[in-house]
Amino acid sequence: MIKKHLDRVLGRPPENCLPVLAVHRCAKGHCRSKPVTEMAVRSGGVISCLTNPDHPRTARLAALGLLPGVQIKLTQNYPAYVLRIGYAEIALDEELAGLIRVLS
Repeated sequence: MIKKHLDRVLGRPPENCLPVLAVHRCAKGHCRSKPVTEMAVRSGGVISCLTNPDHPRTARLAALGLLPGVQIKLTQNYPAYVLRIGYAEIALDEELAGLIRVLS
């Protein structure tokens, strides 16, 4: 119990799941999440999953801190998608932004 609490506080993934969650139910229509590319400007949400964790550029998202459970806000969608995470802003191209699914 204490270990689970510490893992959650420190942001470690649970032992029984992958560090980057894949979309399994989204393809079947059981998920309410939507890609960042479909979000309205100045709207926010929590990252629910990454659509393709095996994609070579997904590791870049993880390195930037864009992982499931992180709260984001879309501040711009043209010419690049700009996401605010806390006090940081990250600019992504459309392909990379499309890998991120968000729950509003």
